[in-house]
Amino acid sequence: MINFKIFVYFFSVILSFFAFCSNNLSAQDIIVNPGKFDRFIITLPDSIKAGEEVQINIQAADNLGNVIKNFNTYDKEFVISTTGSATLNVKNLKASAFSNGFATVIFRNTVAERLVLSIREANNLIPLITKDIVISPASLKSFTIKAPKTSRAGEKFDITIIARDSFGNIINETIQGKSINFAFKGEADIKFDMTSVPDITKGSAVASFMAMKTGTVTIEAKDVITGSYGISEPIEIINGNVNSFKVMAPKEAVAGEPFEISIAAIDRFGNFVNDYASNGKGINIKSLGKTVPFPSTVPAYEFTKGQAKLSIRYDIAETVLLTVVEIGGTQSGTSEPITITLPKADRFEIVTPEAVVAGQKFKIKITVYNQNNRVIKNYNLIGSDVVLRASGTGNLIPDRIPASEFINGTAVIDVQYNKAEAFNITAQIADIKTERPSTEKTVTDITTKKETPTSKQQVSSPSKPTEHQKSVKTTKKQASAKAPAKSYEITNISIVESKSQSNITVHINGMNDAISYSVISDKGSSNKKMLTLKIKSAVSKIDKNLSLDSNFVKNINIEEDRDAVLIKMEQIKPSKFHVTKGKGVISIVFKK
Repeated sequence: MINFKIFVYFFSVILSFFAFCSNNLSAQDIIVNPGKFDRFIITLPDSIKAGEEVQINIQAADNLGNVIKNFNTYDKEFVISTTGSATLNVKNLKASAFSNGFATVIFRNTVAERLVLSIREANNLIPLITKDIVISPASLKSFTIKAPKTSRAGEKFDITIIARDSFGNIINETIQGKSINFAFKGEADIKFDMTSVPDITKGSAVASFMAMKTGTVTIEAKDVITGSYGISEPIEIINGNVNSFKVMAPKEAVAGEPFEISIAAIDRFGNFVNDYASNGKGINIKSLGKTVPFPSTVPAYEFTKGQAKLSIRYDIAETVLLTVVEIGGTQSGTSEPITITLPKADRFEIVTPEAVVAGQKFKIKITVYNQNNRVIKNYNLIGSDVVLRASGTGNLIPDRIPASEFINGTAVIDVQYNKAEAFNITAQIADIKTERPSTEKTVTDITTKKETPTSKQQVSSPSKPTEHQKSVKTTKKQASAKAPAKSYEITNISIVESKSQSNITVHINGMNDAISYSVISDKGSSNKKMLTLKIKSAVSKIDKNLSLDSNFVKNINIEEDRDAVLIKMEQIKPSKFHVTKGKGVISIVFKK
């Protein structure tokens, strides 16, 4: 029992000693220093917007991640770089720039992109560390509107709206379409063609529009919440397809005399079809009267910016409506009523030689003018015979000219006068007793022969037909006798001409839809530009050689070739032409 007590006592003393020794040793701290430099630790914000200046913290650390606070004592230099478009305020970073193991670099990028930041030692190309950085777009600032350069009236077209920040980056956040308003500037008339404006998702949206009126227009888009704004490039709205025609004509015109009309090709919105010359088919001109106008066909190339101005002729006095119909189509248009009045032979102009021989034939030229002082070119169709009067004591033979002798308003005939004296010639309409005023060249001297005229030289009696008239009638009878089987008779060739075009019309009796004709354009043997109209099963009842007062055709020669008539026209200069068939006529229209 005593031994046990002694043991406990000594054990307590030993424990106290060790406790005392332990307290004395823990009173002194152990200093632990970081290891060698091993890496950098980079810290930056979780979200970076384009255009923001961001502070990047760089820590120098050992392999355990302990910060090396005395890194500024190291003799090291580092290079900091990034991919993409970012900028750094420091590119070369020395260890001496670190404070307590920390260094700061300012980073900025205006482009929304993903890039890599890397740090390497100056003498080593292998990076010590790399860091992926994502730059997000900034806030909505504007819209980019992509639109077509052209669109047709009546057709839907789409535009693309792209949302962008102030640096041009596309914003991927959804923008509500209900906060976007559209406005239009320009002369074209367009409308929004959707039930509502679509939301802008993933940076863009598509909106549809339709135009009605031609012209140019720009489309503006504005976000009413942020005030963000965008405008498209000008869009040219062109016409739609032809829907109808407008015919503008005078209220009155004279039969057989050209008058101006205007024809406009119109789409369904009332726009001129400016491209009708290239896309149209041409038009036929019809009337609700007894005949057809000349010309009765207008090719598409005659239209300029959707409009055509032309001279036409109508040969019968009546009130008519002109109807225009597209060739092979149903598009049409009708004029207001036009009152076609008969031309009145108001005066005659007579041209004679200065001197002739009594009893011998000489030529005179008579031209008939209407009340508007214009030549009545279809007088042969609508006029009456013309009576000639001589102011002297002799007899003028013939003293009556049939209306059929007038070609394009002018008759050239052979006459005789049997007295050696000065006289002049006047003309009047046969069924009107009052003389029409005429302008003539007076015959001032007549040279007589000394010998008495023989019976063959005697002037024929006024009541008998002249030798010229007999020969003409005989020729016609002979021609008719030679070709009794031919069903078409060419009775006249007339011309209506303006500054820009000439309409030569061949009048044919007995003409029907079965008539066969062809046109040949070539150079003749004398290197002249010739246009030949060949009409089969026809006979000519007119002179073989015609001289025209025309700026397009010099003269016309008529030949008969077996079962056909050849009408050869010598052109003064090459011109555009087209040939049309009407009621009882074939027309050749020459254009400059």
